Amino acid sequence: MVLDGADVKDIEELSSVVSSMLSGTIAGGSIGAIAAFGAYNGVMLLGTASTGTAIGTLSGVAATNATLAWLGGGTLAAGGFGMAGGACVLGGLVAAPALVVLGCVMGAKASKKLDQALENKAQAKEFKEQMKVLVTVCKGISERANMFIDLINTLQAIMAPRLSSILDIIRNNDYEYSNFSPH
Repeated sequence: MVLDGADVKDIEELSSVVSSMLSGTIAGGSIGAIAAFGAYNGVMLLGTASTGTAIGTLSGVAATNATLAWLGGGTLAAGGFGMAGGACVLGGLVAAPALVVLGCVMGAKASKKLDQALENKAQAKEFKEQMKVLVTVCKGISERANMFIDLINTLQAIMAPRLSSILDIIRNNDYEYSNFSPH
Protein backbone atom coordinates (compact mmCIF):
# COMPACT_ATOMS: atom_id res chain seq x y z
CA MET A 1 0.00 0.00 0.00
CA VAL A 2 1.35 3.42 -0.96
CA LEU A 3 0.50 6.37 1.25
CA ASP A 4 0.13 9.80 -0.24
CA GLY A 5 0.36 13.15 1.53
CA ALA A 6 -3.35 13.19 2.40
CA ASP A 7 -3.13 9.73 3.99
CA VAL A 8 -0.15 10.78 6.09
CA LYS A 9 -1.97 13.95 7.19
CA ASP A 10 -5.06 11.89 8.14
CA ILE A 11 -2.89 9.50 10.16
CA GLU A 12 -1.21 12.45 11.92
CA GLU A 13 -4.61 13.96 12.80
CA LEU A 14 -5.92 10.63 14.06
CA SER A 15 -2.84 10.04 16.21
CA SER A 16 -3.18 13.58 17.60
CA VAL A 17 -6.82 12.92 18.55
CA VAL A 18 -5.95 9.55 20.12
CA SER A 19 -3.05 11.14 22.02
CA SER A 20 -5.33 13.91 23.29
CA MET A 21 -7.98 11.40 24.32
CA LEU A 22 -5.41 9.26 26.09
CA SER A 23 -3.88 12.19 27.96
CA GLY A 24 -7.35 13.49 28.85
CA THR A 25 -8.44 10.08 30.09
CA ILE A 26 -5.25 9.65 32.13
CA ALA A 27 -5.55 13.14 33.64
CA GLY A 28 -9.25 12.67 34.37
CA GLY A 29 -8.67 9.18 35.75
CA SER A 30 -5.95 10.52 38.03
CA ILE A 31 -8.21 13.27 39.30
CA GLY A 32 -11.01 10.72 39.73
CA ALA A 33 -8.75 8.31 41.58
CA ILE A 34 -7.70 11.09 43.93
CA ALA A 35 -11.35 12.08 44.46
CA ALA A 36 -12.38 8.47 45.11
CA PHE A 37 -9.43 7.94 47.46
CA GLY A 38 -10.33 11.10 49.35
CA ALA A 39 -14.02 10.19 49.56
CA TYR A 40 -13.28 6.62 50.65
CA ASN A 41 -10.78 7.66 53.31
CA GLY A 42 -12.99 10.54 54.45
CA VAL A 43 -15.88 8.16 54.99
CA MET A 44 -13.60 5.71 56.80
CA LEU A 45 -12.43 8.45 59.14
CA LEU A 46 -15.70 10.31 59.70
CA GLY A 47 -18.52 7.92 58.75
CA THR A 48 -20.68 5.78 60.96
CA ALA A 49 -21.78 2.23 60.15
CA SER A 50 -25.47 1.26 60.27
CA THR A 51 -24.77 -0.30 63.68
CA GLY A 52 -23.77 3.11 65.02
CA THR A 53 -20.10 2.18 65.18
CA ALA A 54 -17.59 4.68 63.81
CA ILE A 55 -16.19 3.22 60.58
CA GLY A 56 -12.75 4.44 61.60
CA THR A 57 -12.75 1.92 64.47
CA LEU A 58 -13.46 -1.02 62.13
CA SER A 59 -10.80 -2.87 60.19
CA GLY A 60 -10.46 -5.20 57.19
CA VAL A 61 -13.55 -6.39 55.35
CA ALA A 62 -15.91 -4.89 57.92
CA ALA A 63 -14.41 -1.41 57.35
CA THR A 64 -14.56 -1.82 53.57
CA ASN A 65 -18.16 -3.08 53.60
CA ALA A 66 -19.31 -0.36 55.99
CA THR A 67 -17.61 2.32 53.89
CA LEU A 68 -19.18 1.06 50.64
CA ALA A 69 -22.61 0.77 52.29
CA TRP A 70 -22.28 4.32 53.62
CA LEU A 71 -21.37 5.62 50.14
CA GLY A 72 -24.37 3.66 48.77
CA GLY A 73 -26.75 5.54 51.04
CA GLY A 74 -26.88 2.91 53.75
CA THR A 75 -27.54 -0.80 53.96
CA LEU A 76 -30.21 -2.49 51.90
CA ALA A 77 -32.11 -3.17 55.13
CA ALA A 78 -32.05 0.53 55.96
CA GLY A 79 -33.40 1.46 52.50
CA GLY A 80 -30.08 2.37 50.90
CA PHE A 81 -28.31 0.79 47.95
CA GLY A 82 -25.80 -1.06 50.12
CA MET A 83 -22.29 -2.00 49.13
CA ALA A 84 -23.19 -2.32 45.43
CA GLY A 85 -24.50 1.24 45.44
CA GLY A 86 -21.34 2.39 47.21
CA ALA A 87 -19.19 0.65 44.60
CA CYS A 88 -21.15 2.47 41.88
CA VAL A 89 -20.71 5.81 43.64
CA LEU A 90 -17.00 5.14 44.07
CA GLY A 91 -16.72 4.13 40.40
CA GLY A 92 -18.60 7.29 39.46
CA LEU A 93 -16.14 9.35 41.48
CA VAL A 94 -13.39 7.91 39.29
CA ALA A 95 -15.28 8.01 35.99
CA ALA A 96 -16.93 11.44 36.27
CA PRO A 97 -13.71 13.50 36.38
CA ALA A 98 -12.24 11.32 33.62
CA LEU A 99 -15.27 12.02 31.46
CA VAL A 100 -15.23 15.73 32.31
CA VAL A 101 -11.55 16.12 31.43
CA LEU A 102 -11.98 13.98 28.31
CA GLY A 103 -14.98 16.11 27.34
CA CYS A 104 -12.97 19.29 27.81
CA VAL A 105 -10.07 17.95 25.75
CA MET A 106 -12.36 16.74 22.98
CA GLY A 107 -14.35 19.97 23.16
CA ALA A 108 -11.16 21.97 22.63
CA LYS A 109 -10.26 19.77 19.65
CA ALA A 110 -13.77 20.15 18.26
CA SER A 111 -13.58 23.91 18.75
CA LYS A 112 -10.32 24.00 16.83
CA LYS A 113 -11.86 21.92 14.02
CA LEU A 114 -14.91 24.22 13.99
CA ASP A 115 -12.63 27.25 13.66
CA GLN A 116 -10.84 25.54 10.76
CA ALA A 117 -14.16 24.68 9.13
CA LEU A 118 -15.40 28.25 9.48
CA GLU A 119 -12.13 29.54 8.00
CA ASN A 120 -12.50 27.09 5.10
CA LYS A 121 -16.09 28.25 4.61
CA ALA A 122 -14.97 31.89 4.49
CA GLN A 123 -12.28 31.00 1.93
CA ALA A 124 -14.85 29.08 -0.12
CA LYS A 125 -17.21 32.09 -0.09
CA GLU A 126 -14.37 34.37 -1.20
CA PHE A 127 -13.45 31.91 -3.97
CA LYS A 128 -17.12 31.76 -5.01
CA GLU A 129 -17.25 35.55 -5.32
CA GLN A 130 -14.04 35.56 -7.35
CA MET A 131 -15.51 32.91 -9.64
CA LYS A 132 -18.67 35.00 -10.11
CA VAL A 133 -16.50 37.91 -11.28
CA LEU A 134 -14.53 35.58 -13.55
CA VAL A 135 -17.76 34.16 -15.04
CA THR A 136 -19.00 37.70 -15.71
CA VAL A 137 -15.70 38.61 -17.42
CA CYS A 138 -15.79 35.42 -19.51
CA LYS A 139 -19.39 36.13 -20.56
CA GLY A 140 -18.33 39.63 -21.62
CA ILE A 141 -15.43 38.24 -23.66
CA SER A 142 -17.76 35.68 -25.25
CA GLU A 143 -20.31 38.37 -26.17
CA ARG A 144 -17.59 40.54 -27.77
CA ALA A 145 -16.19 37.57 -29.70
CA ASN A 146 -19.68 36.73 -30.99
CA MET A 147 -20.14 40.38 -32.00
CA PHE A 148 -16.89 40.25 -34.04
CA ILE A 149 -17.87 36.92 -35.58
CA ASP A 150 -21.17 38.46 -36.69
CA LEU A 151 -19.32 41.51 -38.08
CA ILE A 152 -16.87 39.31 -40.02
CA ASN A 153 -19.73 37.20 -41.40
CA THR A 154 -21.57 40.36 -42.51
CA LEU A 155 -18.43 41.77 -44.15
CA GLN A 156 -17.81 38.44 -45.87
CA ALA A 157 -21.36 38.40 -47.24
CA ILE A 158 -20.86 41.93 -48.60
CA MET A 159 -17.32 41.47 -49.90
CA ALA A 160 -17.47 37.95 -51.40
CA PRO A 161 -19.37 39.01 -54.56
CA ARG A 162 -17.04 41.99 -55.03
CA LEU A 163 -13.96 39.84 -54.65
CA SER A 164 -14.75 38.12 -57.94
CA SER A 165 -15.00 41.52 -59.70
CA ILE A 166 -11.71 42.66 -58.22
CA LEU A 167 -9.97 39.47 -59.36
CA ASP A 168 -11.33 40.00 -62.91
CA ILE A 169 -9.96 43.57 -62.99
CA ILE A 170 -6.55 42.36 -61.82
CA ARG A 171 -6.43 39.60 -64.47
CA ASN A 172 -7.55 41.99 -67.25
CA ASN A 173 -4.71 44.37 -66.46
CA ASP A 174 -2.04 41.68 -66.48
CA TYR A 175 -1.59 41.99 -62.75
CA GLU A 176 0.09 45.36 -63.28
CA TYR A 177 -1.12 48.01 -60.85
CA SER A 178 -0.06 50.96 -63.03
CA ASN A 179 -2.50 49.78 -65.76
CA PHE A 180 -5.53 50.12 -63.45
CA SER A 181 -7.92 52.97 -64.19
CA PRO A 182 -9.04 55.19 -61.31
CA HIS A 183 -12.70 54.27 -61.96
